Amino acid sequence: MARSRAVSGERTRGFVAWVNSPRVGGVLLVAVVLGCAAGAFHTYLENVALRDRGVVVTGEVVEVHQTSSRYEDSYVVVRFEDRSGVERRVSVSNYLWSPTPKIGDTPTVVYDPRNPKGDIADTRMGPDWFATWACVVGGLVAAALFWPTWTGRLDWNR
Repeated sequence: MARSRAVSGERTRGFVAWVNSPRVGGVLLVAVVLGCAAGAFHTYLENVALRDRGVVVTGEVVEVHQTSSRYEDSYVVVRFEDRSGVERRVSVSNYLWSPTPKIGDTPTVVYDPRNPKGDIADTRMGPDWFATWACVVGGLVAAALFWPTWTGRLDWNR
């Protein structure tokens, strides 16, 4: 019985040591870099679409969803008519919450005619470049930490 515990403990220590090794840390940092690059690319394309081919329309707020008084989790549903005359009801999370929106408000929004449900913003806010820059900075930090982690010069266990 005592022998099986020792072997089990050795295995656990070996697994923990492997998970905390510089190689695993380096691989995780590469995954973070790739994820940040994909996020930056995606948000950049959405922002460019709004900037270059966005259509400005006046809509009407039909729903207001403010969650636990945190604006970044809140959104409004805006109803508007697109260029082809189709009425759209779209969730807008990139919305200026000052003053607090009310049902019946008539905001001016900009939307991408190729993706009217997914790419829309309050014109007072414009495209969300912060998300793009946050992904870029996060990716650069992870890239800068990769080599010191991979070579063992940066020990995350201390």
